[in-house]
Amino acid sequence: MAISTEVRRAGPYHGNGQQTEFPFNFKVFDSSQVRPVLSVDGGKTETVLPSADFVVTLSVDQDVNPGGAVVLVSPLPIGSILTIISAVPYLQPVVLTNRGGFYPDILNQALDRATAQIQQLAEKQERALTVPATTEKTSEQLIQELWQVKDSAAASASASASSAKSAADSQSAAAESAAAAKTSERAAKSSEENATASKSAAVNSASASATS
Repeated sequence: MAISTEVRRAGPYHGNGQQTEFPFNFKVFDSSQVRPVLSVDGGKTETVLPSADFVVTLSVDQDVNPGGAVVLVSPLPIGSILTIISAVPYLQPVVLTNRGGFYPDILNQALDRATAQIQQLAEKQERALTVPATTEKTSEQLIQELWQVKDSAAASASASASSAKSAADSQSAAAESAAAAKTSERAAKSSEENATASKSAAVNSASASATS
């Protein structure tokens, strides 16, 4: 038959702590040719799920209705990301013998398999980082450097936010101290005025007594 789509992956699916079934729509020839990949750190690292953690259900007719679903044993946790990719082996199992029968289905399957393998390589190439031919650095090293830059930028942003908060707290504390000082100044002035009034009252009282 024919493969009418270039898509060789499904997702990414983001976990909500409840969903266990995740569909895919690319043709495979066996359930073992489906590879669920899990990331728990936003895509920085990933692992292929062990076979004990999921079951693959395939559509009965992969030519008419390609694909199926990956069913997890446990719900995909919140914060996790799942992507389903094709894992057709890079083998050619078809053997045509001299003077044998000509079976179109066999040839169609062989061509579909080759197309699926090419699409797998194209899908991986689309996700790849390419380094210059003149460098000794690998793409994996470049990826690690990019993650380090991202982590450093995040740390700097966090430090800046913390500094801004500290500055704001200091400014607020200074304002409170100024207000307290002003209140104390008013209290001192009031006490001074009271003392002056009391002294004046005492002088008046003494003067009155002397006159009497």
